[in-house]
Amino acid sequence: MKHSWVKCAELAVRRIEGVKHNHPANVLRKVTELIESYIFEPSLIRNKLAHGQWSVALNRDNDAVNHDLTAEIDRLDVVELHRRQHALEHLETILEDIIESPNRAHRRDYWAHLTAFEEKQRVLGTFTLEEKRKQVLAKTSHTNVLHGTPIALAERLCNDKKPESSRS
Repeated sequence: MKHSWVKCAELAVRRIEGVKHNHPANVLRKVTELIESYIFEPSLIRNKLAHGQWSVALNRDNDAVNHDLTAEIDRLDVVELHRRQHALEHLETILEDIIESPNRAHRRDYWAHLTAFEEKQRVLGTFTLEEKRKQVLAKTSHTNVLHGTPIALAERLCNDKKPESSRS
């Protein structure tokens, strides 16, 4: 799969015209790095989860535990999933500009998209689940008038309790 994404980027970069001779090579190098980090690596986890390996990941032959992927699955939380979703959406924008408009949108927006992407990933990488819980509680505490509002749900989540409607 990774090779298909990189091949797509290689073919798209060939269409970039009228820029410094090293620009296409630099773009391809950077996009390849981003594909490796934000598409290929997460796809390994996605595949394990999609095939029912929610807490213990197995190797390719399904005859031994893949400890690295199991540890990564253990580290996943909603904050990390949000960071990965952001990465995919913005990487898609960068690739789409190269493919659809290599000599207009790509030239105009590449550096802005790339720097915004990297800065947002840096910021998102500093968040923790507990900090996000506190932010949700702080933002919605002034609207907590009735039981069952978002704040009540957030408080139950912070206390690791299931909402009333999902209890058996």
